[in-house]
Amino acid sequence: MKNRGMQIRTKRFTWPLVAAIVCSVYVLGTQTVETSLDYFLRQNAMFRIQDWARHISDNLSARNQILHVKVGDNDLKWHLIRESRHYNVVSFSLTTNTDERIRAFVPPPAPAETGPVQNSILAGLPGMLDSMAAPKGIHTITAALHNRHGKTIGHITATIDQNDLYNRLSASMYKMIVLAIAAVLLVIFIFWLAYRQTLADARRKITHLSGRDATTGLANRQGFARQFQELLEEARENCRQAVYLHIDLDKFIKKKTTHGYEAATEILRETARRLSAIAPDDAIICRMNGDEFAFAMPVRDRKHALRMGEKIQSALREPVFWNGRNIGSSASIGAAIYPHDGHTASLVEQRAAMVCWAVNSNGGNQIRFYEPGIEKRLYREHQMETLLEETVKSGGFEMHFQPLVNLSSGSLYGFEALIRMPGPNGGLVNPDEFISMAERMNLMDELGAFALREGCRIAADWPDHLRIAINLSPTQFESGNLVDLVRQTLKETGLPAHRLEAEVTENLMLDDSPFILEQLKALKEMGVNIVLDDFGTGYSSLNYLWQFPFDKLKIDRAFVTAMNTSSQARSILRAMLLMARALNIPVTAEGIETEEQAAWLRKLRCATGQGYLFGKPLPATELARIVLADWRHEKGLTSQANDEDTAGKRSA
Repeated sequence: MKNRGMQIRTKRFTWPLVAAIVCSVYVLGTQTVETSLDYFLRQNAMFRIQDWARHISDNLSARNQILHVKVGDNDLKWHLIRESRHYNVVSFSLTTNTDERIRAFVPPPAPAETGPVQNSILAGLPGMLDSMAAPKGIHTITAALHNRHGKTIGHITATIDQNDLYNRLSASMYKMIVLAIAAVLLVIFIFWLAYRQTLADARRKITHLSGRDATTGLANRQGFARQFQELLEEARENCRQAVYLHIDLDKFIKKKTTHGYEAATEILRETARRLSAIAPDDAIICRMNGDEFAFAMPVRDRKHALRMGEKIQSALREPVFWNGRNIGSSASIGAAIYPHDGHTASLVEQRAAMVCWAVNSNGGNQIRFYEPGIEKRLYREHQMETLLEETVKSGGFEMHFQPLVNLSSGSLYGFEALIRMPGPNGGLVNPDEFISMAERMNLMDELGAFALREGCRIAADWPDHLRIAINLSPTQFESGNLVDLVRQTLKETGLPAHRLEAEVTENLMLDDSPFILEQLKALKEMGVNIVLDDFGTGYSSLNYLWQFPFDKLKIDRAFVTAMNTSSQARSILRAMLLMARALNIPVTAEGIETEEQAAWLRKLRCATGQGYLFGKPLPATELARIVLADWRHEKGLTSQANDEDTAGKRSA
């Protein structure tokens, strides 16, 4: 409405403005013509009278007659009248130095001699010249008369009638003014047409851009909403189904942080190109916002929709290279089918987005269709998110510690610090649940900082030979503040750096980022031990071992669990232990639950072990019993303590 009102006001003032311009041009042109013509005719009259005066001065008989002129000298008078006609003089007055004066009006020439009488406004009105103001084109000029020695002998004042010339010239000039006005109007009209065309083009471009995403060229949310509504209406009329796929690129924020804005833009554009390449003619594609895309098309049934979703997943899994590196990623896809999963466009979109969010929360890289009851699960996740945020703000996490044991001696090596979150109804929340949620909510920096500070504070009170292992999240490295955080924590808690083991996963090494390697080297130079956690579960573990000198390898629990039933798992375990021994890198095996597993690993010289065989994760208040038992074991007091306990029981 605002733009419409502005257009009306613009039209209201356009034509008055044009009229004002035309009037201004006319008035200015008229004044210019009159001023120019008056100046030109005056100069012409001056030239003619001066030329007549020179002619009289050069004529000997005329000069002598002037010197002896008397009032009433008709011969000189008629001589001058005849000459004046050649100069368009209508009256003149000759004055000598003796104050003698001859004054005459020049009658118009006879028709026989010169044709029709000139239309002079002074013709026939000689008696009114003195009392009447001179019309346009009539000028009175005075010129001096000289003798042969150059001395002034008199003056002649003549009035020249150039009215005819004025009329002819003014008519021509006014024609030029009219042409100028016409030219101005033509220019204004041309500019007006150009303005209208430019405005129309701009409106079309704005309309186009308002429905398009500037980065990918796909439809944006507004443009997609119109097209999707039309698609559903057409499906309703033809009794067909339509699928809406909500696509979210996995770990896009991490890749943007690691590789930069330009790399992230290339990922978005390549995603748009691939979606457009595989889309049928009746499909519509849109970039919703950030790393989210929408894909909709008519389908025959659920299987048809699933094939399309799998085709999209397959296309998006293909590598995307940037500066020689693969920065591509998988996608989480949530699907909803109209009209089964919703009778309106907004409901279908909402449910597909809900499913996509659930897929992304569970690791992504899959497609899932909407199912009744998913709202309840998502509601519980929302409650958990709220609880997680509140726990982060209040610092309500707890630290539990699981023993690490020297397999060769059975003595206590240290503890791994594990963060725990109290549940809403008592008990503890499953770590896998809230840690993955924290990663999704970008809260790992807060969780990691809490675990580091609290773990080091508690470990500082342990015996000096016990170490503490703390997991570091890849997101902590992305911030760039991790090295300073570790240095400050060690300084505040007083824990020696060599007693801290920082565990990092292979996922941290996947990007081969110099930024990550620099931080790992800074921690190692500080004296912190760097442990490669979950060794054997990545894509190219051997490549990491020569890129960075790890202080320890930690074999994933999956291999230890499978060694009882799989000879291949035992072979892989044996190979990893032999390789680590050749590289002089100690190994920790986690997930040890039986004495047979411990004995087999001890036989292959595995340095340390961790698992339920040695103890479950316990709160800090219960660690004293384990540390005391280890001390007694080291001092050989275990049997004596057992005897004392037995004697105490008997006496009781």
